Amino acid sequence: MAHEKIMMRILLSSPSDMETERALITSIVDEINAANKETPYGIELYKWETDTDPSLTLEDGQKSIDETFDYIHADLLIGMFFKRAGLGTKHEIDEAIEVKKQYGFPEIKLYFKKVTTQLHEATAEEIEQYRRIKELKDLYYPQGVCGDLKNEDSIEKEFRKHIQRAFDRFKRSYAKSNTYIPDVNNTHINSYKLFYYRTAVKKITIKELSKNTGISVAKIRKYEKMIYSQNNVKIYPQCSYSDLKKLEDTLGIGMGGLSIKKSDKELEMYYDYYRSSKGLNTGNKISTTSKAKYKIVIFDFDGTLADPNSLKTTWQRLWLSLGYDLAICKDLHSRFDKKEITHQEWCDLTAQYFVTRGMNKSILNSVADGIAKIDGLHETLKKLHESGMQLYIVSGSVREIIDKVLGDDAKFFNDISANRFIFNEDEQLTRIEGTDFDFEGKAEYIKNLSDRLAIPSKDILFIGNSFNDAHVYKSGARTLCVNPTLTNSHNRKYWHDTIDEMKNLTEILKYCDLKIIAEE
Repeated sequence: MAHEKIMMRILLSSPSDMETERALITSIVDEINAANKETPYGIELYKWETDTDPSLTLEDGQKSIDETFDYIHADLLIGMFFKRAGLGTKHEIDEAIEVKKQYGFPEIKLYFKKVTTQLHEATAEEIEQYRRIKELKDLYYPQGVCGDLKNEDSIEKEFRKHIQRAFDRFKRSYAKSNTYIPDVNNTHINSYKLFYYRTAVKKITIKELSKNTGISVAKIRKYEKMIYSQNNVKIYPQCSYSDLKKLEDTLGIGMGGLSIKKSDKELEMYYDYYRSSKGLNTGNKISTTSKAKYKIVIFDFDGTLADPNSLKTTWQRLWLSLGYDLAICKDLHSRFDKKEITHQEWCDLTAQYFVTRGMNKSILNSVADGIAKIDGLHETLKKLHESGMQLYIVSGSVREIIDKVLGDDAKFFNDISANRFIFNEDEQLTRIEGTDFDFEGKAEYIKNLSDRLAIPSKDILFIGNSFNDAHVYKSGARTLCVNPTLTNSHNRKYWHDTIDEMKNLTEILKYCDLKIIAEE
């Protein structure tokens, strides 16, 4: 009998000095999969060296690994350390811990392999690595139980026992959920509920759902179409388990929520909505009311309100306008990212470079003149403003440039938060006043705004485009990623919705629940 495999997702994280252990875990997973060949369960093992697509970024390859690991969909992360305290491994473990704090998963297993080298035999570099390993132990041991790998002969036994136990728990959790149906041809989907969640909850077209799930448009249309027999008996469409799970994950429905075998107290409501809204193929349109869903909309600037076709950010344009190599800009960013300098120190160092080359208001205005507004900006801001929404900008760009680029359209915003350039009477730059609300600070800005105006964060929509906007999810606001740059825009931990190629700002209106019809 054919089966749809229900796969446990394991992430393997360690520095490069644990090649033997990585190969051992791979072998154990292969054995477990072979033993479960005739069952509906299996294990997917994700390793950076085999599962990460080659990718060049402006920083390093860690972002590509994060996209591959997709921590929020993992069931178990196995982290290991020996003689090297890899920064990448620590980052991956910390990411998994943050996801676990919020969602209760993935399970995390950490191991420290015993080092037999005597201290007097170690090099200076090895001693420094041992010190870092000690710091990691001090960090992680208080958070739970970590495993000590002492005896080479027992390592395989320990791994096999712990992975098998985790796999058994995974299988039991699925058995309890009663969502597994062995025969793929016996799975049927609740068309009413699928249509309701797509159009009323997520407000997306069939094409958008197809893109997000990888399921063809034709298949989704079939899944949403109810058939009645001559005796007026409902015949629900057949659906493979993998498609069912993809749809449930994308639409935010719990396991088995779309299966007709699961009792649903609200079935009548879904049926009434389907009957009144589906109509003559109107399921391919999403029509919203004129009542605004959000009370506040907050924008990033670069790549969001500024022309997304530009290959340079505001800061890159400023550095280039003074004849500097962008490597200096990148180096300062890297130092801030590594927490070697504060945000204000980053601004102070930048100001020193700029003052040396004679930065003044004329140069700044010239840079601003080269930045175009995104198409549809005035129309969109006017519509949002007239709907009663409050509009804000929180950006790591430069306030004086934002004001000049927006021109009269700046009047639509209640507040614009960004870095400030301070000039003297001769219009020469004297210093840069750094914003407190860039990177992690953007979430703090939204929390402060929510508290001050007594507006729940769930009634706030943030629209951004890059990795420095990804922290906003911590505020509880809804997030929309447009024209994504250096961020995994489909990681639903950070971004609730995505417009991969936004050419006109009016495309955000349907996400604000304003009166607009989005054709499929």
